[in-house]
Amino acid sequence: MQHRINFQVKFILAVQLFSTTTFGDEIDFNRDVRPILSGKCFACHGPDATSLQGGLRLDLPDSVTSPAESGKTAIVPGDPEMSELVRRITAFDVDVVMPPPDSHKALKASEKAVLRKWVLEGAKYKQHWSFLMPERHRAAPASNFAWNKNDIDPIVFAELQKRGMTPSPEADPLTLIRRVSLDLRGLPPTIAEIDEFTADTSDNGYERLVDRMFQSPHFGERMAMVWLDLARYGDTNGYHADSDRPVWVWRDWVVDAFNSNMPFDQFTIWQLGGDLLPNVTVEQKIASGFNRNVRFNEEGGADPAEFLAAYAADRAITMGRIWLGLTLNCAQCHSHKYDPVSQKEFYQLTAFFNSLEEEGAGGVTGFHGKPVPPVLRVQTRLMKEELARASEQLAQITASMTLLVAKAAPEDPNFSGDPRTEVAGSQLAWEAAVAGFEPPPAPIPTARWDFRKGVDDLLGERDGTLLAGASIGEAGLILDGQAAHVITAPITIDLGAKTLEAWVRLSNLTQAGGAVIGVQTLIEDPSGMSFDAIVFGEREPGRWMAGSNSFNRTQPFSGDPETEADKQFVHIAIAYDEDGTIRCYRQGRPYGQAYRKSELQNFKAGAARIVFGARALPPGANYMLAGTIREARMYDRALSESEIAASAEVASSGVPATVLAVIQTPRDLRAPEQSALLRDYYLRHIHAATREALKQPQQDAQILQDRIASLTNEQHAPLQMVSVEMAQPKPAFVLMRGDFQTPGESVTRDVPAFLPPFAEDLPQNRLGLARWLMQANQPLVARVQVNRFWQLLFGEGLVRSMGDFGLQGEFPSHLELLDLLALDFIESGWDVKQTLRQIVMSRTYRQSSSDTRRYAEIDPQNKLLWRAPRVRLQAEIVRDNSLAASGLLTRKMGGPPVFPYQPADFYKGKNNGWPWNMSPGEDLYRRGLYTFWRRTTPYPTFVIFDAPDRAECTFERPRTNTPLQALVTLNDPQFVEAARVLAQRLLVEAPSETDARITLGYRLSLSRPPSSAELLVLRNFVDEQLAYYQLNPDAAKSLIANGQALNLGDLSPIEHAAWTATANVLLNLDEMITRN
Repeated sequence: MQHRINFQVKFILAVQLFSTTTFGDEIDFNRDVRPILSGKCFACHGPDATSLQGGLRLDLPDSVTSPAESGKTAIVPGDPEMSELVRRITAFDVDVVMPPPDSHKALKASEKAVLRKWVLEGAKYKQHWSFLMPERHRAAPASNFAWNKNDIDPIVFAELQKRGMTPSPEADPLTLIRRVSLDLRGLPPTIAEIDEFTADTSDNGYERLVDRMFQSPHFGERMAMVWLDLARYGDTNGYHADSDRPVWVWRDWVVDAFNSNMPFDQFTIWQLGGDLLPNVTVEQKIASGFNRNVRFNEEGGADPAEFLAAYAADRAITMGRIWLGLTLNCAQCHSHKYDPVSQKEFYQLTAFFNSLEEEGAGGVTGFHGKPVPPVLRVQTRLMKEELARASEQLAQITASMTLLVAKAAPEDPNFSGDPRTEVAGSQLAWEAAVAGFEPPPAPIPTARWDFRKGVDDLLGERDGTLLAGASIGEAGLILDGQAAHVITAPITIDLGAKTLEAWVRLSNLTQAGGAVIGVQTLIEDPSGMSFDAIVFGEREPGRWMAGSNSFNRTQPFSGDPETEADKQFVHIAIAYDEDGTIRCYRQGRPYGQAYRKSELQNFKAGAARIVFGARALPPGANYMLAGTIREARMYDRALSESEIAASAEVASSGVPATVLAVIQTPRDLRAPEQSALLRDYYLRHIHAATREALKQPQQDAQILQDRIASLTNEQHAPLQMVSVEMAQPKPAFVLMRGDFQTPGESVTRDVPAFLPPFAEDLPQNRLGLARWLMQANQPLVARVQVNRFWQLLFGEGLVRSMGDFGLQGEFPSHLELLDLLALDFIESGWDVKQTLRQIVMSRTYRQSSSDTRRYAEIDPQNKLLWRAPRVRLQAEIVRDNSLAASGLLTRKMGGPPVFPYQPADFYKGKNNGWPWNMSPGEDLYRRGLYTFWRRTTPYPTFVIFDAPDRAECTFERPRTNTPLQALVTLNDPQFVEAARVLAQRLLVEAPSETDARITLGYRLSLSRPPSSAELLVLRNFVDEQLAYYQLNPDAAKSLIANGQALNLGDLSPIEHAAWTATANVLLNLDEMITRN
């Protein structure tokens, strides 16, 4: 009895407290009631028919006011005493009370009070707020004209005023510039930017600052960080093998799209259905790579049907999260228990994504380390810009060389009489020498195969085995990439030192590991086989290599990438010297760098054979060549460089054929242009003084020409996975319990019934779905996006359940504000920068964050926005911030992913043991956005600071606070190096006074000067460190040896180490990793 009395007292107090202090006089169903019903009741009394109990649906007003299966009525509007719902939620009997005790969802007294008061007020239902179109609410009274900066501020101020609260004052200028810079660029402001802003005392100085932030190319990088999480971007396939995949071109497209302020509706349509647009462009195809960000299972034994179903479902779920803010995944196995999405509707949405041309799983090849089709070769924006620069530079150098040649000697086109100049005379002597030149004889091969004649084998063996897919025609031995040609008889001589050479035309430059000609041992057990071969693209894409078993003698020559594909035959030769040196030649000239191995491969007579087209036999998993071999030769010794040049038929006089033809023409019969050609060649390549003057510009020009050739060669362009739709859509079915092996009802493409209908004039494909999302009558899309923008700038959204705008999601803290921003976003033409600008220009955004206690008891989570939030920086920005402070940060944008500091064997024992090849030079200090993202093992520093693996759509990162994070910023090589280089800056750029150096350190790190108390503490710390390192000079040398960046040699190691420790303190301050 006492228990019951106590409960009744608590209940009465809860009702009184609720009615007088929380929400005022009237209950709002969406704000107050629905969250309770959805969280505690809908699992058994919600939309999912399979789990419905007692025939009662609490989400439908008709159901609650009609008799249930028990014959009782859940709600009698206005009469709590006659309402079964009120009786059951306030019952004490465990067999009667709802929710039942075993559900572990007991209602709090305050929640019971809300439901009772709601029934008393008539139990008014409303459609869920987010499923209604946004509307402009009655304008809040402008009670504080001085504080209101734009339409955001009156709404916030009115909510504060209702509770007797006031906003915080505006943040100081130094805090503001650091805040807006970190929010919009993900980088701290430079000292020059700080000085410019603080010196601008005009009324619109802050506005100009904001405009500069939007104009920065780093704005696109900051926005892309959020989008890559949502789009589940990764540089690898995921799952167990997790091989690399070519998708960084799409990542760069996202950065460019944000920088160009692409309207969000276009941004959406291009990504979901860009490949289906009429007259589709390359950019739109790149954008469609969004759909390919789904993981891919490389396992050969995986069932393709299972994973094709998984990929389609993942795309539908991701679309729902990003654009609708709904948890569609809950409807994959059964109808959604809370939101009005049936299982059938889920698979109708999934049907939009089930007809992409794609592999389901690895299959026979496994796709390990190979691009998963369809892919597109793309000349990126950065490549186009580089090509334009290189072409302009080449034109300038060419013009300067032409001018130099023109000034080298008087014109003398005929040379018909006595020499009149030194140049003319020396040219005549040179012509005579060339005309009488006799080329050296070409070396005689030990064996030669001319496939244009069938097979002309100088060893006397004309027979061989053509594997299926290989044929011999007029052009030579034709190989389709799946076959080889094997000489039947074994070799009849011993081969140690040797030379292999061939004339080959490649079918494509993307193939990897196929051999032109090789010699291999005859052995039944393939694991014991030895071979040497000319191999293409095995360890270095697009380059020639000397292949060998277990890579015993394989090492990259690092020559230039091959440029000839399906065009002309290329002469390739590899010489194996007695001392183990291996040399490679292309077109008779040295290719890359020779190298030396300790062992020389020896092949015994009768125990080895010659193979064309295969790296090694038997075939199967071994790589095969795609191309045509015109002729091949083998020598039983290592040819010299001149012999290989002679064999390649490029030696002769060393003079181009066009020039030689002029020389062989009598001087009195030469046309003026022939004489000009001859003189120009002579001055550029023969005449000593002119040739020396042209040496450097010619080298520069050759570098530019090679780079231009590479940039314009389609085969050198990076690959990007793209979307391609099947000609005919695949049938779609409801998958019972989500199992691909148990298809149920057939479904057609459609959208959930509670949302606007799919218009008849829209195409029934991904493009139509994207346009449906962006049509004017969509209630969710604009709200979800502006809520994400708000979270970017405030750390939390107006709707705090970022990925759930459904019935389980939180009610907005300021619905009027959310709707205002959503409608403004739509009416602006989906202008992202304008919407962000609207927020950062508000007084609400510009508040101080320093006073965190004033209303901590009333609103501890700052939902009412009475101050600016303090937010821990995103993982990538934590690292970028330290690099920027030190001056190490490389601001180069775009390009392939990079590999910061990590042990070379980082992946040992996992991920097929992929190497971590640490990036050289400036790439070591690129922004975190460009760090290689392996889904199964992301970069550890980022993981420790809560970065996701991106296996699926991530709509919000957690923010944890762990000791591991402090260990990273204290001890990670990247951060220690940043401290060392920051210390170097302080010693070089600041005066010798300690206070001046500390002040510069604060300005570089925290964008402000230190306080007097901070100066005192750090001044003492510097003295302590100097004393320590004077006693421990070896420790000083060890500390300043961290990292790849160069040390300035004239700094005292003791002083440098002491200031490195001081810089480390600065980089580890909470303020350093916090946006205030």
